[in-house]
This record gives sequence, structure tokens and C-alpha cells, in this order.
Amino acid sequence: MSNNKALKDMYKRHMKQFGEEVLIDGQQTRTFFKEYNEGIQQYDYKYIFTDLDKVKQGSAIDALGCKWLAFSQSVNFNNVYEKSLMRQVKYTIKFNFEGEIVPIYSCIDTKTQDTEFSMIKIATGDILVILQENENSNRIKIDDRFIIMGSAWKVVGFDKSKRGLTILYAENTQFNNTDDRENEIADRWQYEKKHTYTIEAEEYISLNIGDTKEIKAIVKDTVDDIATTIESPALTFKVDNESVCTVDEKGIITAIAEGETTVKVTFENVVKEIKVKVVEVVQLEIVGKNSIRWGFQAEYKANPDTAKVTWSINDKGTNTNKLAKIIETTDNRCTVKANSDMKDGIVILKATDRAGNVVTKEIIIKSIYG
Repeated sequence: MSNNKALKDMYKRHMKQFGEEVLIDGQQTRTFFKEYNEGIQQYDYKYIFTDLDKVKQGSAIDALGCKWLAFSQSVNFNNVYEKSLMRQVKYTIKFNFEGEIVPIYSCIDTKTQDTEFSMIKIATGDILVILQENENSNRIKIDDRFIIMGSAWKVVGFDKSKRGLTILYAENTQFNNTDDRENEIADRWQYEKKHTYTIEAEEYISLNIGDTKEIKAIVKDTVDDIATTIESPALTFKVDNESVCTVDEKGIITAIAEGETTVKVTFENVVKEIKVKVVEVVQLEIVGKNSIRWGFQAEYKANPDTAKVTWSINDKGTNTNKLAKIIETTDNRCTVKANSDMKDGIVILKATDRAGNVVTKEIIIKSIYG
């Protein structure tokens, strides 16, 4: 009795000092852990210590920030506590049961295993998949296909000799045209229509500091080569550099400071990138004479001096330029020559900077006699 009491006291002290709350088969309980190899931290295997009848082989355990599978029968220590070996679950296989996609947490071996669980040699190109035995794992059949680790696999054998666990033997196989390789779901398009989403939006937006603009994005869904527009798609918006501009949940961009960045529009797994350029507001002005006589020319300048503009000219109220022409240009200067055909009128000289800002100036073309 004294030995049993000492064991109980030791267990209680460990549980008080090292214990933590975990989930075992969905039930909250308190437990503590020990390394599988004494003194060596391992992430794949650990021992779990619990009160009696808390863990059985195949139990699903949520602990230490990840998922585990109980890999051994529990060892009872004098009806005081139990110890089990657990293995970290690193994979979720999406099994396709005739169109019903069921994710199943799995452990996968690709080489010889030597633990308290088993010692099994696995052929090159094959894998061993260990699952909790439950309603879903019992649905898996020989020749069922699945995708994991970027490869396709086919079930070629079972081992259900270990209570609470289902062991699958799988061999590497080829992808087919009904596989959803991106989401690792075998034969998905055999049972579902394949949707291809595209986002249509402008490629480039230029704004002045302080301006706002709403992104107009259209999402199209193509099925069997027929594209339809999705009404009120659930879009998300994100900007790379919020010091240049911000974007809210409605896709409204607000220009903050001069610079360039990218706004990403996302629907499902599809991303559309929009380049955004923010420039400082420049008050353009054209400086020069208000009139030019027939046959004469005059020079005009765009202010400020740093402005780089494109020049154009046309007769007022028309798209023609019979009254005057631009005969020479630089980044911020141009020379306008009036006609020699003795035609009077008004022309519009226009300067457009690289941000799209426009300024105009009316110039009177008049007689040399007036």
C-alpha cells in the first residue's frame, strides 16, 4: 500500500506541476507529457500520461498546439495512471467518397519504421498511412485514390489488426484529368463541375494625394467554357504599402503619399493585382502671349519648371488645327506658329502631364493689320 501511495503522490505532483488541459476524443482532460527518447526532444512521438481509461489506441488528441494519434495500447501503472505513446498528425488527406469530400487526419510513413508501434519496411515509391479507425476510415476501399504531398496515390492494402487504427498501404499512381491537384482532391471533377474564376479590373490607377477611387471589379465564373458574371462577389482587398494608399473592405482606395504600390483583389484563390501610383497635386499653368498675328510664332511654357507635359493644339470648337500649329516642343515648352492664310480665330493650346492633369490656354490668332 505504501508503494502505491507513493506512486499516487508522485503522479499528483507531476500533474500539478506539469499538467495541462487537452482534448482526447473531443473530451477535455488534464495530462502531462514525456519525451519518447529520454532527454531528446522529438516532435513526432511523445508519451502521454493520464488518469485511467482516458486514452485508448487510436484516440485523437489535441495537445501542444497540434493534433496527435494514440499509437499504442495504454499501459496501466498499479491502477493509478496510464501511459500511452502518441504520434503527431502532420497530414490531412481529403478522401473523395463519390463526391463527398471528407478530410481525415493522417500519419504517413515513407521508410522503415521502428517504434513501439511497429517495424515495417515500406517499398520505394509506396507509403503507409495510419488513420484513426472510425466511420469515415471504414469507408475507404481498395483502389481508392487520394492526393497528398503533391502526388497521387492508390490504396492497395489494409491492416486493421491494431484496435482503434486503420493502416493503409498505398502506391504511387498517375494524376488524371478529373483530379483537383491544387487542392489535393482526387477525382473531384468527376463529381463536380470545375469552376474557373477570373477577376476583371483595371490594371493601373493613378491618383493625386488625397483622391479616392473605388475599384470596379467583375468576377466571372467559367464552367464548361461558358462564362457568367457573379453577382455581389465576396471580394477582399489588400494593399502592399499602406503609406502610399489605403483600401477599405469596399475596395475604395485613398491616396496618402507620393509613391507606387500594388492593391490585390482576391476571390476564392484568384488574385488580381492592380498597380497604383500616387502623385503630388501639381497646379499646371501655361505661360505665354494671349495672341499671335498671322505668320508669326510664339513660345509657351508649362509651369512649374519641373512639369513634364505633352502638348497639343486645335481650333476652338473643332478637332482641326487650321489656325495654328505646334512646330517645336520640349518637356515643358512649345512653339506655336499662326497660319499665313489670313484666317482669324481662337485656338486651344493644351498641356497634359504624366499624371493626367490637363491645363489649357486660349490664344487669339489675328490679322497683322489689327
